[in-house]
Amino acid sequence: MIQGVLVPFQRDIKSDWANASGSAVVRSDVIQALLMERGELPWDEGRGSRLNWLRHRSLPEATMNDLARVYVVEALRGELANIVVREVTVARFAGPDGDPRSGLRVRVTYDIIDPNSGIAQSPGQEATLVV
Repeated sequence: MIQGVLVPFQRDIKSDWANASGSAVVRSDVIQALLMERGELPWDEGRGSRLNWLRHRSLPEATMNDLARVYVVEALRGELANIVVREVTVARFAGPDGDPRSGLRVRVTYDIIDPNSGIAQSPGQEATLVV
């Protein structure tokens, strides 16, 4: 069973770092991998996603969804080999200044795969993030 610290970091009842196991920690890892910008870590410039790039572009919705799927799969392939991305949907939302390019809401549907058997342990998991 997968276990780890939740990201973003949270405190538990004992004022220690909150731990989780199973699908909760995988969801946390998916969100962190997608929110990290490509090149953010100088010692590993290939890590992270390029979703932030989409926020600053005026693209047709179909193109934006296709690119988002490519960027999500690309970012997660190296980070989390035990998941298979099923669906990626993107929606723009306007910020407080009214600019329609202020942010993106990205919803990723994925299956958690057992590395030994290759069978989906937890199909249909979802993670939603704002870029």
